[in-house]
Amino acid sequence: RFGYSDSLELTPDYLYPALHVPPGCSTELNHRGYQFVQRMFEKHDQDHDGVLSPTELQNLFSVFSGAPWGPELLHTVPTQAGCLPLHGYLCQWTLMTYLDVQQCLAHLGYLGYPTLCEQDSQAQAITVTREKKLDQEKGQTQRSVLMCKVLGARGVGKSAFLQAFLGNSLGEARDPPEKFPLHTINTVRVNGQEKYLILCEVNADSLLDTSLDTTCDVACLMFDSSDPKTFVHCATIYKRYYMDGQTPCLFIASKADLPEGVAPPGLSPAEFCRRHRLPAPASFSCLGPAMPSTDVFTQLATMATFPHLCTQSCTPPPSGSEECWWLSARLWLLSLASHYTGS
Repeated sequence: RFGYSDSLELTPDYLYPALHVPPGCSTELNHRGYQFVQRMFEKHDQDHDGVLSPTELQNLFSVFSGAPWGPELLHTVPTQAGCLPLHGYLCQWTLMTYLDVQQCLAHLGYLGYPTLCEQDSQAQAITVTREKKLDQEKGQTQRSVLMCKVLGARGVGKSAFLQAFLGNSLGEARDPPEKFPLHTINTVRVNGQEKYLILCEVNADSLLDTSLDTTCDVACLMFDSSDPKTFVHCATIYKRYYMDGQTPCLFIASKADLPEGVAPPGLSPAEFCRRHRLPAPASFSCLGPAMPSTDVFTQLATMATFPHLCTQSCTPPPSGSEECWWLSARLWLLSLASHYTGS
């Protein structure tokens, strides 16, 4: 009942209850899971200041065999002066549930979920989403957690992009970019609903690897606007992995504060996107007196939520400016979004 053997160790059957996750599906905490982990947060926030200090976090994990969340947590979820607020805490649980549901089950087991919640097992705190193909057929996803793969050549600013999602600046960091985690997570609002968006940086050295896992809800193809060769790299990735699929893609021109480089022969980024019926490249820069705009993250989450809107065949007219065509396309997307959300 309580998962202990004669040696007072938690048994594998208790820590890892059966949970079937079919291909194409993902895992999320359901309302019971979120309620439980929030109770644990409130219990260990002994000074009631709304954040877990390093000591309070250590107390939370005192029943574990070891501290499961290391120093990389500060660069993975939103934090507050080195402490973990409830929002960042829930983000970390959400990320773990998505990436490694078995680890999540074990953590819930250590915290006593089945006993405290009077459930048969901690698997009842998990929701298995429907298959992605069904989402594409329906025209929108019911998932609350969305995966965005961030791809691009080395040095284009992927790590800075991930940290900007948390409100962090690489200029203030002590560690070099290669020391930062490959995942960050935060929330964005899509048509009034809160979604968790995971950004996953794909190692530049593996971009042309035929075994590369490029599966995601939306792809972010990042190039350095001051170095045209990096766009050629992104275009190659798009053609190899995404051109014939249904995954929404957004090209992002990073380092937009720098002068544009001289483009090599061939299509410009804007022309390439227009030719392939993709949204125009979005500009992004981490430099300046203000934090980078969060609009691009909302755009990525919206594209992931409504993949059908991003993969419609919408052929540009033979005449007319690119700006006019994209304005018409955006109006068409907005009308469809209103239809699907009932607004």
